[in-house]
Amino acid sequence: MSAVQACDRLWRALERSAVAAGLTVTLAAQAARPWSSPTFTGGKHQLVLVADAGDGLSAWAGALDADAFELPGHMISELKASDIYTLAGRAELTIDAVTVERAWLPEKP
Repeated sequence: MSAVQACDRLWRALERSAVAAGLTVTLAAQAARPWSSPTFTGGKHQLVLVADAGDGLSAWAGALDADAFELPGHMISELKASDIYTLAGRAELTIDAVTVERAWLPEKP
């Protein structure tokens, strides 16, 4: 699976999580590039989301946890929200993530 496909799956998982938290988020931009180490392959991702500003968005972003998301074929090894900018009641949130292909990993029970 490509880094772009993993990024799209990550976006969909984040969108579902936001909806469950009562938020509506829109994907404004995304970037994905392949990443590898001597033992792993995967991707590095950056997503820019736009939503109504408020405590709900800040709480959701602050509670993001890589272990809470299932991405078929990948696991999320790093996930962090950074840089929330607000203007006129709207917020722009940047999310950075690293995914690792699951080819060598058993699926979670």
